[in-house]
Amino acid sequence: MKLVALVLLLSGCAAFLEPVPIDAYTWEKTREAVPSSEHIVPQSAVQAYCGHLSAYVMACSYYDSEHCWIFASSRLAMEKMREHEQRHCAGWDHNTIGV
Repeated sequence: MKLVALVLLLSGCAAFLEPVPIDAYTWEKTREAVPSSEHIVPQSAVQAYCGHLSAYVMACSYYDSEHCWIFASSRLAMEKMREHEQRHCAGWDHNTIGV
């Protein structure tokens, strides 16, 4: 329950059906890296966690000063978005192209 409340408050990035190439974004280091964990969850849960973008998403990350959670709707989604979401966990943010 605590985790659910936390992820609803902290926003990360989300990716659409086909991810934007990682080099299409302008990335900026904005904070320190934190440890991360990956979670495959039902699509409805991804939409709940990532829904703040008002779009269909297949993965997103949420982080605080101690940890970063990466959520994806399938193993394939995780494979496609892992590098992007891990970059957020490493302290990088990007412009909002495609969002």
